[in-house]
Amino acid sequence: MPSITLHDIASGIGSRLIGVECQHCIRRGLLTAEALNARAGDNRTLEEVGVRCGKCGSRRFTAMRFTTRSAAHAFMRNL
Repeated sequence: MPSITLHDIASGIGSRLIGVECQHCIRRGLLTAEALNARAGDNRTLEEVGVRCGKCGSRRFTAMRFTTRSAAHAFMRNL
């Protein structure tokens, strides 16, 4: 899967909710366009923006797009 860009998030391509899972400590979180200050035309990836784990500080993560709030909720519950 190609990297998710801020443009994708801001324009709602796929979804406006992005789930991230730290590859080091397995912590999960949800990101929104507002939290990332995503704007249409901004082609930086999540890695370039500097997304990192709030628990361990790792910059290695897996990102997933969610089309519904229930799918995002299930992602956060299934640890």
